[in-house]
Amino acid sequence: YLGLAAFSARKAARNFSLEEFARIKSLAESGGKRVYAAVNTLLTDEELPAAVDLLYDLAALNVDAFIIQDYGLLEIARKHFSGIPVHASTQMGVHNAEGVRFLAGEGVGRVILARELTLEEIGRIREECPETELEVFIHGALCYSFSGLCLASGMLALRSGNRGECAQLCRSRYAVEGGGGAETPSCFFSRGDLCLGEYVLRLRDLGIRALKIEGRMKSPEWVAAVTAYYRAVLDGGSEEEREALLEKSRVIFSRASGTGFLEGGDRQTINTLYPGHIGVFAGRAESPPGGKGFALRLATKLAVRDGLLYFAGDGSPRPFAVGEMSLGGKKANFARAGQLVCLPGPEVPAGTELRKISSHDSRLPVVSRRLPRKRLGLRLCFRLLPQGLEARAEAENPALHFGVFCAVFPVLPQAARRPRPFADIIAAYLAPPEDSRFAAAGEPGFQNESGLPPEGVYLNPSVLKALRRDLYARLEEHYAAAREARKASVLGGGAAEGQAPNGGGFPLRAKLEDASCGLPFAADPEALKREKLFTGGEGRTYIPLAPVLFGGAASYLRGVCAFVRKTLAEDKNARCVLGLCNAGHLGLAETFAGDPRVEFFIDYGLYCANGRAAAFFASRVPRLLFVLPWVEGQKDRAAYAGFRPPLFIGRGFRRGGQARLRQGKREFVMRTVRVAGAWLELVF
Repeated sequence: YLGLAAFSARKAARNFSLEEFARIKSLAESGGKRVYAAVNTLLTDEELPAAVDLLYDLAALNVDAFIIQDYGLLEIARKHFSGIPVHASTQMGVHNAEGVRFLAGEGVGRVILARELTLEEIGRIREECPETELEVFIHGALCYSFSGLCLASGMLALRSGNRGECAQLCRSRYAVEGGGGAETPSCFFSRGDLCLGEYVLRLRDLGIRALKIEGRMKSPEWVAAVTAYYRAVLDGGSEEEREALLEKSRVIFSRASGTGFLEGGDRQTINTLYPGHIGVFAGRAESPPGGKGFALRLATKLAVRDGLLYFAGDGSPRPFAVGEMSLGGKKANFARAGQLVCLPGPEVPAGTELRKISSHDSRLPVVSRRLPRKRLGLRLCFRLLPQGLEARAEAENPALHFGVFCAVFPVLPQAARRPRPFADIIAAYLAPPEDSRFAAAGEPGFQNESGLPPEGVYLNPSVLKALRRDLYARLEEHYAAAREARKASVLGGGAAEGQAPNGGGFPLRAKLEDASCGLPFAADPEALKREKLFTGGEGRTYIPLAPVLFGGAASYLRGVCAFVRKTLAEDKNARCVLGLCNAGHLGLAETFAGDPRVEFFIDYGLYCANGRAAAFFASRVPRLLFVLPWVEGQKDRAAYAGFRPPLFIGRGFRRGGQARLRQGKREFVMRTVRVAGAWLELVF
């Protein structure tokens, strides 16, 4: 899976151009592999035309799937590019069976689950949604907040993680207010890395379709080593082989690592000291025999030009390169684990832990050959007429709506001096050039209506070469016109400002909280009280739903339904308005389809950044009063006046409580609350 220059949730990565994608796709196909394109950011109306162009170009290259976050783009992909599978990005925040079922009903073939699930929860989703492919993250960086539900970067730094611009505020330092005043600032939210190791065998046995390695911000060397490690685990490689590959990857890049939430608890140490690369343990410094530098009993191999790291007394990281070292009093370029080496500098105090953070021999060879390009297959047919040559072309891929290209080129056939199969000459001279977007799909058809015998036709080679240049230049124009026509068909000539009905204007989102818990959503259906909820005109009671529901989702939603029915039964004039905040909530629309007194709104967590997304929700949810605009966007901000959404929503295992944090002049509150049987850490 990879991202392109636009609409990638890893905008800072070295993403690919369309030309590079075409060559990667060709290479992948030659090895029987698939390539998925991550088009997984939120889109504005102004960006939809460029996004549709990109989908068209990717479809022309037979991309194997689109990975999507935006609901508007999901609608476009499923309706207008139905031949290409769609995968729900982890940015959609899907973490329960209810969300998987809704998306499967929308034609999504694979859901990439949230990273915060336990093995039991993954197994339950697999059991309840047997027809939908599931993909699970197994290795790499972990965010503190749920992917797709983090608003810290967008709200505080105006760099939305939902746009691929995350400022990684969870890796920053915060001071925690305690009884004795502010503590020393630390990386309070910086999680270590995920490393599931042999747990992947259990995931495979559960029927998980794909194991995902986070790597678009990592080096090729890291990706190669980690992929090889899991390949060895899955294929039964030796323990020695597996350990060597895992250590190699950790030397290239690794934070403290663990199994995350898979075992039902946070087995992922938050490294408050340092959020960066710490490599592998290399040993502890000892006093040097000569009094300079330090000695090191190696826990791993070490060579000149490798990198080491230690932490000074004040906690600051001190990386350095090994310029020289000695072994047994003699200069050495290499030493093995267990040997004692002396390094001339820096002066590292005895007992200090050192980490190996780079290896001079980890670089992969650079690909020197030019990879062939994946091209659009065309069915070609040529008809030789008395006064010209007609060329017809149709795309092999019907999903493109390429249409039929037809053009007549004015050339004058002549009688050949000696017999030659003219059809073969046409096939050779008019084949698509190597640098063309196009390739011939099978042998071209040929009809001879020139009046000359099939093997008695002659055209000057220079004429045929000029004709070929003209033909493929015009085919390129036809491709551009077909793409433009497809875009106009998809967008109706514009960005489709479809909007849901507005039931008297947006109420201020700040009012729509559950006063019984002081949260912007209902945390406990059993504790819901009508007098604690916002009541608008016409007897409407607003019930915003919790954006995160794990294994207790079904019970939570049943509790909400019970409260709604009780409210409506007790007051014949009452209406209940449910705030849908996650894919797992959208099925409630069907539950209450026949009850006109149950209405809905799309809450801030179902990001609606464009008109197509609004139209998507309006067509799926009956009696939809309004769609709140994208909370990080710049349009229609009035609805959010005074509203403080959770900046981080993390999964935790602390049992209740509250903490105050500070970063510079900014102050934050972290509340730990229980929602649907799970503890969540909310930072406001």
